Amino acid sequence: MATDLDHYHWYTRDNAADSWSVVPGLGGAEFTGTADHDGRQIKAALFGDDHAVVAESEPVTVHIDDHGDGEEPIGTVLTVTGAEGHFHPGDTVELTAVQEPATDLDHYHWFTRPDADTTWSLAGDAGTTDTYTFTAQADIDGYQVQARLYDDHHDTVATSEPVTLHIQDHSGDHGTGGGTTGTVIGNTSEPRLCLPQEQEVEREVPATEDFSLVLDHGHIDLFNVTADGGSLTLDLKEDVTGSHERHAPDEVLLHVKPEAYTDAIPDGYPGAPAGYLLPLTQNPDLIWPGWDTNGVAGSGYTDVTIDITDVDGPGDVYLYTTSTFGAAVPVLEGGGFELPGSVREQSPAHTHAQWTFSEPGQYTLTARATATDPAGGGSITSGEETYTFAVDTLPEAAASATGTITETVVVGRTADGQECDLPGGAGGAGGDGASGGLASTGTPYVAGIAVLGTSLLAGGAATTALRRRFFGPAV
Repeated sequence: MATDLDHYHWYTRDNAADSWSVVPGLGGAEFTGTADHDGRQIKAALFGDDHAVVAESEPVTVHIDDHGDGEEPIGTVLTVTGAEGHFHPGDTVELTAVQEPATDLDHYHWFTRPDADTTWSLAGDAGTTDTYTFTAQADIDGYQVQARLYDDHHDTVATSEPVTLHIQDHSGDHGTGGGTTGTVIGNTSEPRLCLPQEQEVEREVPATEDFSLVLDHGHIDLFNVTADGGSLTLDLKEDVTGSHERHAPDEVLLHVKPEAYTDAIPDGYPGAPAGYLLPLTQNPDLIWPGWDTNGVAGSGYTDVTIDITDVDGPGDVYLYTTSTFGAAVPVLEGGGFELPGSVREQSPAHTHAQWTFSEPGQYTLTARATATDPAGGGSITSGEETYTFAVDTLPEAAASATGTITETVVVGRTADGQECDLPGGAGGAGGDGASGGLASTGTPYVAGIAVLGTSLLAGGAATTALRRRFFGPAV
């Protein structure tokens, strides 16, 4: 959401363990880097008229390369050879990626797709060299192949035009392929080319005797506040089993998995030195609970207080955020860190904060919400709701699922749709291949943000919406 604010400060640090340092002389929305900023983390902060921080970006890592004392950035055209003409089933196909002009880069990935209307998939058996060799099969006729060249930061610097494979079966009249010296292999029972394909699958979501749904990862608006017809509702909204799915809070068990445990919480932070920590910036393997009061917009009752009135559990529960420079900052009314306590949003907002549970076990939080009309002073209050966290292990009563979620996995398929084993065991949930953990579609991964022109703009994807808070130092 755009504002009329235009006062920024930029900050840098060497790594997540260091403190942020302000970049002097930069007060606008554009950051211009130098060679000294190569490899450093950068973030922007937007300030209001009272010079209070109203929004911060997530940190990004910049890579700045002078390309040899002022030379132009790498520019090469990538062409794939070896697919000219046609092949016959059993021929050996060898495709080669050729750089023009040549560079000293030698890291490639190869991608395939059945036709121009489908998504590219990483060829898991191709390796990372400039050649891709496989055996022609009739069922890959019409497939397209593409090569991509990567620099030392694993950013794509060149992408070839697709080449199309033409495989023809002349009923035994096998010659050689048109593009390379084809090696005729008469044994057509040889395993056919196994290609990675994306497939949507449903995964069960566990349940227990007491709860219809268990959430152990993903985006959750724990305290979701909505106003309708003069009444106020407090419930739970999540994007795990669907989009903006709403539930009665007492029907959902929130699982804080063992992976959340850390013994490296810095001194001065609530819960230090050890506990089960749910970070402010989303970890896709853990639950990410926050709160959302945007559901009161337009009702007039826009000043919302969420009262967590009771906490029952084996340890302490802390809720807080951090300042620009990484110090722990209360989000609870009155300045405390430990629940019970109250969170106030004076205007509709969607917020996430840092949670820490000091001990394993089951915790029950009791909460209600009150929304006030800033103009008239009237208020409405929700019913009391209970929220349950299972920290570390799930109750023994966890049973088979009553809900499912849909995930994208990579499986091995021949071109005619038969199941097959990908080379090296590539594939898996979320579209990751086993070879180097690379994604199955698009650029395998981006290690940070490559900045060749060395300009960053605040207010785009790097800057969060107003009122969203971010945790400073990594824990």
